[in-house]
Amino acid sequence: MVSGVGYDQGTKQLSSLQPNESVRIRQGGVWNPAVVVEQHKSPRSYIVATSNGTQLRRNRQHLMPTNEPPMIITPPMEPVGEEERCSGIAPSTVRSPVRSPVIFPSTEIEEEHVRTPLRR
Repeated sequence: MVSGVGYDQGTKQLSSLQPNESVRIRQGGVWNPAVVVEQHKSPRSYIVATSNGTQLRRNRQHLMPTNEPPMIITPPMEPVGEEERCSGIAPSTVRSPVRSPVIFPSTEIEEEHVRTPLRR
């Protein structure tokens, strides 16, 4: 088929991604950070975990590999119960550590605004 040659001329195969590889996931016009969990059984699909811990299945064309350090996705720690407190410390001074989620700056793609000429 001759017409298929011209159509496929500028295409290339995207590289495969490895588990725990840091990527950016396209959501609308914004590229948000994520980590590859595993390759899905469907071709070119991956399971990725976002910064808030949500796991999503995305096609390879919506994932961009980065050189950023991989995110550490941990659920928030629960408060310490009464039975776990030390007996020699006053209850008001015991606090459980709270981990905040890792937040990376998002990269937005700005769309070019085209001005139309004024009619006279």
